[in-house]
Amino acid sequence: MEQVDHNLEAANAEIAEDSWRHFHKVTPITKGTAIWVFVAIIFYNIVKDAPWEKLRDIHPDAADLWFYLAVFVGGLLVVSTLAVAAGWVVWTKQSFALVENGIHYRSGVFIQTRQHMLWERIQSVEIDQSLFGRIFGFGTVVVDSAAAGDRQLRLGLLTMADCAALRHELLTGLTRKRTGLPVTSDAHVIPDAGAQVASAGAELVGEESVPGVTGSLAAAEASVPMGRAAGGVSAQPAGSESTNVPGAPASAIPVFDPDDLVNDHLVYELNPWKLMATRLVSWQGFSALAYLIFTVWITVETEGASFGIILTALGIFYAVIKPAFTQWDTKVYISEHGLRVRSGLTSIRTITVPPERVHAITVSQTWLARACGWWSLDVTVAGRTTDDVKENLLSGVPVMPVGTIEDLQHVMWVLRPDLGSENDGQLFAELTGTPGEALLPTTKAARLFDPFQWGFRGFVATPAVVAIRSKRVGRSFAVIPQDRWQSCAITQGPWQARRGLASLRIDLVGVSANSTIKNYPIERVREAVVDLAERGKAARAAKVSETIDQWKARVIG
Repeated sequence: MEQVDHNLEAANAEIAEDSWRHFHKVTPITKGTAIWVFVAIIFYNIVKDAPWEKLRDIHPDAADLWFYLAVFVGGLLVVSTLAVAAGWVVWTKQSFALVENGIHYRSGVFIQTRQHMLWERIQSVEIDQSLFGRIFGFGTVVVDSAAAGDRQLRLGLLTMADCAALRHELLTGLTRKRTGLPVTSDAHVIPDAGAQVASAGAELVGEESVPGVTGSLAAAEASVPMGRAAGGVSAQPAGSESTNVPGAPASAIPVFDPDDLVNDHLVYELNPWKLMATRLVSWQGFSALAYLIFTVWITVETEGASFGIILTALGIFYAVIKPAFTQWDTKVYISEHGLRVRSGLTSIRTITVPPERVHAITVSQTWLARACGWWSLDVTVAGRTTDDVKENLLSGVPVMPVGTIEDLQHVMWVLRPDLGSENDGQLFAELTGTPGEALLPTTKAARLFDPFQWGFRGFVATPAVVAIRSKRVGRSFAVIPQDRWQSCAITQGPWQARRGLASLRIDLVGVSANSTIKNYPIERVREAVVDLAERGKAARAAKVSETIDQWKARVIG
């Protein structure tokens, strides 16, 4: 993303003034929240430290409850006025434009800034809906660029109908740009001040807006190359969740997610209580629960406990279950522009993942989840910022937080047509079970460095992907398309050199997955580097990863 903070008048003159769009008028209220909190803290400290005893001599009712209340209400009115006024001033200087060369965003009252994101650099388009947005029906469109260090473009607040229409416009423009067509817009789907547009909403939810999506997936699922068992997760129209019918006017679009009225197919739905069980049935969950029980026991035995101890216990317990809030009620849909992943409890995030932007698939299973047969699947998307890592969302987008082996097979088939081996069924069984002939194992020389897992590590390079398996008690493997890895490097420590071992690291764009092949004989590692270089070159020439049109033809039909 390119940031421009000089010659703003000339830069703004390049775009027609009627192309700039403002956010919804409710934005100043939320934008002024930080100012409101700051001024409220100052006001509270002034009132708290006021010499009320001396004021009593000046005003006899200074210590009266009603006087305190009047002062407090008056202060709140002043603070609210300042916050809304400041937010309104900021809002008047914020606008964005979608033009032929990308997305432009300008803001700033005293220090003006201009951000420009090229269409070619867009990696993902999301919709964030905070708790405030869920209550009142507003959201923010978040656009990620290819450069990992760049900031996101956050376009909001907008009504949920406008968010869906803007996302649709962005993804359509992105598709047209990648196919060499001009990025044109028949009409502004997000008019000035964020007003609702009935025609755009009706077009968005109409059946004709997503050609072919209503087709059955049964025939496609029957050809799953990784041994998808019958009776797995079946696709069903997402519109079945709503009582609205396709083609309804924009005013009938529900607040929760307008795209539910598009005839997208639901391919995975998370049971929230199963997610909570996976968080609790873990080492972190057991530790937090044990500490909480210990705190309760101390409280009962000593007839009271330190408030700090109780607060610490609750904080530890909350830290364990907090990541589940972002993955709560995850639903995955097949949409016109890729996988649409929606999740969240207090705030809702809707992410659209184009299949050609998936650079790795990471699958894992903790040892405690093995008894229930539960797996998790994440995809690494190029250019996603590191905010997700801070939110404990692993290395990318958690598509399937918890699912059965049948769910895993189905979601993997949606993401990739095959693994490129002679027997994909056997390879998939070894990746999820015990390694065999399909995976290249390490040698006994690795036992010194990896005493518990060396016998369960393995990797294989096919014409289509690189598959890497690790862990013994818990299981984990990564699938990296051959035309998506960026570079590879051999690493060797002094003790590894003494035993003739080395490790091979496969580098991806921006973020990392489980992409290191550890403690293999140096000769095999060198051979693997040469083999990967040849296969990667051939895969890029053959374009083994599907385009969006090829993906839709295979999955949607």
